[in-house]
Amino acid sequence: MTTKGRDTPRQAYRTAVDSTLYGSNRRHNWIGGVDVTITPTDNITAPFALDLQIDGGTRSTRGVTADTTATTSDSVIFCNPEQDITVALPTAVGITGKVYDIRNASVFEVTVDPDGTETINGATTKILIQYNSITVISDGNNWAIL
Repeated sequence: MTTKGRDTPRQAYRTAVDSTLYGSNRRHNWIGGVDVTITPTDNITAPFALDLQIDGGTRSTRGVTADTTATTSDSVIFCNPEQDITVALPTAVGITGKVYDIRNASVFEVTVDPDGTETINGATTKILIQYNSITVISDGNNWAIL
């Protein structure tokens, strides 16, 4: 499946997660009205990693199919597991302003789990069902949903 025209954000993310990007041609997607260029050097299938350039900035993007811990270099995590998985967040302490965008492209649940006793908007975990996503930001002590 190649992307054509102006995809919705869900279509663009699903294309990146569910499909193989072929060849070295640039694929242009529209995410939130912003032209996004994906230039693969080889065929890309999940799990994958790429840098997503938006408005001149780069967001590190990683695809996962199993339990994982977000790193400070991650920005967007696409989940496409074949069973329920957990994405563990690092401690919010010391990384004020760090944002993670976590997306579930499978029929299985993805549990987003903050470090230790930290919370996401007061909750100990958040569960993402199929095609749901969450964007969280560190306030220096806990995580808040954007």
